[in-house]
Amino acid sequence: MDKETQIPTLSKTAVSGSVLIAKFMNEYKEPSLRDIMTDNRPFSAYDTWHSLMPVVEKICKEKYDDGDTAYLRNYGMINDEFQFMVRFNRQQLFSSNSLLKASYLAVVDFLRNRL
Repeated sequence: MDKETQIPTLSKTAVSGSVLIAKFMNEYKEPSLRDIMTDNRPFSAYDTWHSLMPVVEKICKEKYDDGDTAYLRNYGMINDEFQFMVRFNRQQLFSSNSLLKASYLAVVDFLRNRL
């Protein structure tokens, strides 16, 4: 196979956060051809507290190799710019004007680092 016809390896940063969350929650279903053609992908709506909080709870129960858990180290604290901050133990700190968005970013980052 020459270089032009080779399929590149999919980078974990290229996978959408919603797909990572769906796989983590064992809810992922391969999109149908119709979904792909219409860009109607499943599990694209982890944008409500109702859908995101079970993911946060499950992450908080995850253990690192040494037995320590991935508890929420920062959750809802406000920084100097009056943005909400969210961070799981041993992970990067995320901030946003929306607590929901900061939570989503922290969840996706945790799952990307978990792979």
